[in-house]
Formats: sequence, C-alpha cells, structure tokens
Amino acid sequence: MKSQLFLGSLLLVTFFSANVFASQVTEDPVPKTQDIANPLLEEKHIASAIQDQDDNRIFRHKPVYFAYSNPLTKVQLSFRSALVDDIPLFFGYTQVIFWELGADSKPFLDATYNPEFFYRFSPDRDRLKTVDFGIWEHQSNGKSGADSRSFDQTYVKAAYSFEGHRWVTTLSGKLSFIYNNDETNNNISTYIGPLDLGLKFTQLYSGVIDKSEFIFNAHPGGKWATDWGKGGYEMTYSFRLGGLNVVPSFYIQYFTGYGETLLTYNKRQDQYRFGLLF
Repeated sequence: MKSQLFLGSLLLVTFFSANVFASQVTEDPVPKTQDIANPLLEEKHIASAIQDQDDNRIFRHKPVYFAYSNPLTKVQLSFRSALVDDIPLFFGYTQVIFWELGADSKPFLDATYNPEFFYRFSPDRDRLKTVDFGIWEHQSNGKSGADSRSFDQTYVKAAYSFEGHRWVTTLSGKLSFIYNNDETNNNISTYIGPLDLGLKFTQLYSGVIDKSEFIFNAHPGGKWATDWGKGGYEMTYSFRLGGLNVVPSFYIQYFTGYGETLLTYNKRQDQYRFGLLF
C-alpha cells in the first residue's frame, strides 16, 4: 500500500513539474539572436552592389608603373586593402621586378617582395594628411644561398600637403627601425638608412595634358641616415593626356645611388627609364 502511495505521489509531482516547465517555456521563450545587418540586402541590384563592394576593397598603395631601360626594365605593382571595416588597419603589398629585357631569354635579375601591416591615422587638419604606423614591413628578394637578401622594419610615416588653385605639394618622411637582417646583407644599413624623404608636386591643367606630377625620393645611407653619398635618389616625372581620354600617364624615371635592388644593394646604379604610370 505504501509503495502504491509513493508511486502515485511521484507521478503527481512529475506531472505538475512538467506542466510548470511547459508554461515557463511558453511564457518566456529563449530570445533569438538578432541578424547582423547586411547593407547589401537593402540594394535593389545585388549583383552590382556586390561587384562595387569588391572593387572598393583594394586600392593602389604605391605608384604602379612599367618603366623600360637597358639593361634593367623596372616594373612596380602595389596595392593595399583594409582588414577591418571602420578601422584603418591595412595590409599592403608591393612587388618590384627588375627585368633584363635586352638579354636573350629576358630573365628577371631580381625582385623585391614587400608585404606590410600598418595603421593609418588621418587627423582632421588642413596640412597634416596622414600618419602611418608600420607594425611590420618585410623586404626580401626571394632568393636562397649567397643571393638571398632580406630585412624587416617598423616605421612611422607622416605626409603633409599644401594646396593651391590647381596644384598640390606633398612632403613625406618615414623613420624606420630596421632589424632581422639576412646574414648576407648585414651591412645593408650602410646603403639603406632608416630615413626616407619624399617630395611630390602635382599640377592640374585644362587642355590635352590635364595632369603632371614630379616626385623626388631620397634615402640617405648610414646607421643614422647621415651618409648622403651612400644613399639612393629617385626622380620621376609623369604627364597624362586626359584631354584625349588617355588613362595611363607617360612616365620618366631617373635613379642614382645605392639600394635600388636588394641583390646589388651595395653597387652604385645610374639608370634612366621611361614607360607608363597606371
């Protein structure tokens, strides 16, 4: 009899508990996770919106050009892309190819592979345009053995601009801490110092030529960037026939000094080139 009463009580408790639990589930459902807003879903033409978004994720980082010369033609490709929306943290990549187009098999003499991660601060000022904090930058020629060259650097780079009616002048300075030198280029700081200086003058016109640009870059040599005789200097001039709807600019480049290629960083180069700036 006692066992029957106990069993009946257990059934009543189980039934009552199940009803209470069911009522709680009905009255207090588990809140659903809200969908993360996707602006593409609000577009009328999704395919075009996706294409536009993809096209706006990659930007030109450094000048992109093809510059012919004999013996060394120079090709530079460069882009940057944001890593997080609304945060100016970027991945940048630049590749410089030195191409012996005059040789029989047209080989590449050397190439510089230059990835980097940097944070860009854009202050709301008339003259100070950007300040880049280079978290990590690597330069390597991708070779092995005695021809291997590489080093890493961390840097701060600032750019100032002055504007007129139809012109813009930009001054830039980059201060680096160079480390992790390959054992084959332990003395590279003799020729590539920690300082890079730049001057860019851009002029706009009304006519067949609608834009011209002059750029001067200098990197003095020495551990403290005090040896101007062992550095490298590059001058470029470009002009665009925008009045004829021509997109690329015609490009002229002159380099003198050391450190243009990693393979021959300690050999002086004097080179004129001409080509197209994209």
